[in-house]
Amino acid sequence: MKVLHINTLDYGGAAIAAVRIHNAMLETGIDSSFLSLKKTLPNIVNHVVFPDYLNKTATSQTVSLQNYLKIKFNKEYAKHLKEVNKKRALKHIANKSNREVISFPITEYNLLHLLPEINQADVIHLHWVADFIDYPSFFMNIAKPIVWTLHDENPFRGIFHYTGDEETNSEKELKTIDKEVYKIKKAAIKNAKKLHLITPSSWLANLASNQDVLSECQVTAVANGLDINIFKTHTKEFARKVFNLPVNKKIALFVADSLSNQRKGFDLLLGALQEFEDKDDILLVAIGNVPTTNKQENVIYLGSISDERLMALAYSAVDVFILPSREDNLPNTMIESLSCGTPVIGFPIGGIKETIQNEFNGYLCTELTIDSLRETISKFFENISLFHSDKISEDAHNRFDNKKQASKYVAIYNQLLA
Repeated sequence: MKVLHINTLDYGGAAIAAVRIHNAMLETGIDSSFLSLKKTLPNIVNHVVFPDYLNKTATSQTVSLQNYLKIKFNKEYAKHLKEVNKKRALKHIANKSNREVISFPITEYNLLHLLPEINQADVIHLHWVADFIDYPSFFMNIAKPIVWTLHDENPFRGIFHYTGDEETNSEKELKTIDKEVYKIKKAAIKNAKKLHLITPSSWLANLASNQDVLSECQVTAVANGLDINIFKTHTKEFARKVFNLPVNKKIALFVADSLSNQRKGFDLLLGALQEFEDKDDILLVAIGNVPTTNKQENVIYLGSISDERLMALAYSAVDVFILPSREDNLPNTMIESLSCGTPVIGFPIGGIKETIQNEFNGYLCTELTIDSLRETISKFFENISLFHSDKISEDAHNRFDNKKQASKYVAIYNQLLA
């Protein structure tokens, strides 16, 4: 069986999840390849990069949307428009409200279906394909089975990727474009011949199943996986020495690609820690791209860490991993922490509330507020003796072993090919 995984980027949370499944399939004998627009990582096996010779002029549909945008936008924004890169045209507006990302279903890659690797594959497995897949041409021309893992809400929304961005949007231009983009997606997806949707959480499965644009698609929940030989327990003393962290200090961890990503809630965590009477009681370790200003006291910023074995040591070095996301699916960081035996504190949202069991592998806050987060952090350290890293890790390995998840995907592939 030949499987082609497609993700816009070869880095980021969705790419990490996709490559892990890809690697697990290779280990189990599946002929798997991974396609992205560009190549930034050197160590992905069977990595295919979209070739320049297929990067042709946009279709008439793309030009039509471009003209529509020019009409709807004033001259200040129209001058930024390029023929097919609509995202750049709108990001000036989107960034005003700190939105994470917006994307479009019509791209210049409308000849993707001619790629030899697509023609040779038995199954096409889409992941996060924003601003890569040209919906109308792709779903019209691909007759073979397509499995699509949804890493956020964008496939069944317009230009937005999360409910929060859509609900807080007050820009008339974006609202108009959002409605038009939704119509384009709905019409394109209806042309899919064999499309099966996968969601990493039951929360997203329920949400996707109730969307008109995906009403004719079967949806199955399959959690993200990881390599349990990498993400495993290490002694806390050794791990703290690696990062030169104090041995007898209460230490919490926060991880995100960017610490300034509002959806990930770093601001909420800093606010909660500021509410403690003794602000020196807890040391916070933060991993991710760090803003150049506004660094806080009693926070150790380690920057970005891409090495998974080093990340496993980081999880093992702390007492608790805090995940204050305002919106999230099934974060890789959560299952990584649990696999390393480190409890997780988070808000009762998305796949987080499906995974965290109070007083076993962490705590769920009662509500999405700074006060609730502060109270939950205090509660954790008061009851820290309840948590046992070996049991937490064993449970996570049983639930998120990459090879087990890969076998679930293969079963779905076989069902579609039958």
